[in-house]
Amino acid sequence: MRRGYYVVYNGKEYFWSINGKNDKILKIKSFNQEDLNNGFTQLIEDITIEDGKKYVYRYDYFVCEKNIKRNEATELFEIVHQAFYKGEQYCVMGGRAGHIALSKDIPFYLPNIELENWRKKMENIGFESHNDWHGPLNYIGSIPLDDPDLQIIEERVDIPI
Repeated sequence: MRRGYYVVYNGKEYFWSINGKNDKILKIKSFNQEDLNNGFTQLIEDITIEDGKKYVYRYDYFVCEKNIKRNEATELFEIVHQAFYKGEQYCVMGGRAGHIALSKDIPFYLPNIELENWRKKMENIGFESHNDWHGPLNYIGSIPLDDPDLQIIEERVDIPI
């Protein structure tokens, strides 16, 4: 399932992100070793610093990257998803191994009896409360992609170059 930011560069589609604070330079990523012949450099790990803390992510698969000027791209776009499960809309958290992770926040303004009904409904369809995510009213579930009650709508949102 495609998700995130994409660029078309030299006729091929790649993932992209802004390189630091300069939005005129795009960092594009590829998972194809042949792109090493096109000026890409293999990544072994990514290091980010947030709030003075250093985070290191080591890749256990092949990935390479290249910086390009934004105007070298022929298309920029984001792929977003809407998910409906058993007729209700959910937030798409991600997916892997034939499943999709969905999230739903229960409306906090409901009277206690209705909140309890929501909780039971979420638990009955296999969703679990995740207090550490958005609070006690957030439920997350993993749904098989071939579930007949699941509908996923992929939307492409074009971004100006």
